[in-house]
Amino acid sequence: MKILHVTEDFSPENAGMTTAVLQMTKLGAGLPGASFVVVAVGSRAVPVSDEVRVRLCPNSSGVLGGWRYSPDLEDVLREEIPNNDVVHIHGLWMYPQWKALRLAAEYEKPVIITPHNMLGGWVWEQGGFLKKLKKSLYWSLVVSPALGRHGLVHVLSEIEAKNARPFFGSMPFYVAPNGVDVNGVVSAHSALGDTQDLPERFLAFLGRLHPVKGVELIVEAMGLLSVHERIPVLLIGPEESEQYVLQLKSLVKELGLEDFIRFIGPVFGNRKYEILGKAIALVAPSHSEGISMAALEAMSCSTPVITTLASGIDDIEKGGGVLVDTNPASLAKVLAQIVSWTESDILERRSRALEFVRRGFDVAPVGRRYSEMYKHALEMSCAKPSEG
Repeated sequence: MKILHVTEDFSPENAGMTTAVLQMTKLGAGLPGASFVVVAVGSRAVPVSDEVRVRLCPNSSGVLGGWRYSPDLEDVLREEIPNNDVVHIHGLWMYPQWKALRLAAEYEKPVIITPHNMLGGWVWEQGGFLKKLKKSLYWSLVVSPALGRHGLVHVLSEIEAKNARPFFGSMPFYVAPNGVDVNGVVSAHSALGDTQDLPERFLAFLGRLHPVKGVELIVEAMGLLSVHERIPVLLIGPEESEQYVLQLKSLVKELGLEDFIRFIGPVFGNRKYEILGKAIALVAPSHSEGISMAALEAMSCSTPVITTLASGIDDIEKGGGVLVDTNPASLAKVLAQIVSWTESDILERRSRALEFVRRGFDVAPVGRRYSEMYKHALEMSCAKPSEG
């Protein structure tokens, strides 16, 4: 089966979505005759395996560039869509998704739409009345009319399904979480390099520095702790929202936390696993997630996760993690307890984290669900797989 993935950006800077799309190419590898094409707008892409072909279309400048418009994209999609069995569209709000929806309907190809937690809930409510009205109008006038007859909606968790269902009418839903190549991460993590530049004991945050990730809760919670309760936190990820990052840095300075909150920037590959593997825990107090890829990668490094119900992993405590509410006091209470974790406590939590992610989110069990999803999408359209 041939799968065409369409995303607005397949670069490392797109962080979680790029990682998720990359993992989905691995999760579908069990399909008969599986092959994958990723079409994206931009000039950079993450490295891929030999089974994946990437086509990049240059982004426009100016206002249209903000919509990820590329004059080359339609021609590329018209080349690729007829030669693929299923069109898998990631995200909702940019030109690539809209154009792919329109053309997939024109060629009567089955579509899978993965919103990546962009509908409903906390994300939908942000920005005040005017921004919500703008999104509502865009959905009604642009996205909804482009939805074809042959499609299903793929969500990462039941929480996301509940938020997204009102937008898609009678379209069927399929719930399948993100997956992670646990053995691949374990192998990379086992080949650790020099970690002497890292603090002896520290916590880590991994993800884009954006309000949805709740990074301000980490800073505010740290400010509620006494000096002897504080453990350094390394903030790893791209500074996606400049204004938000300036606010974070100002808050760090205001609370006198310069020695405890470090802005590391984006980190990739084995270096990322080195940091995650040495951290006592990953702190991910997100306001809204589908399934946190950062949490899955951390647990694959045997690192427990402190997160919220919004992470999409409501049973993470089985994996040695801790659930907190999305407020500084709740997070501060847990951070204060970490100081008293003994080495045996940490080792026990690390063991549970690895077992938890291997059992529920490894490429083998999750991959079977993705194979079923692609087969279901194809059956819904009564289409035959492309030959070749």
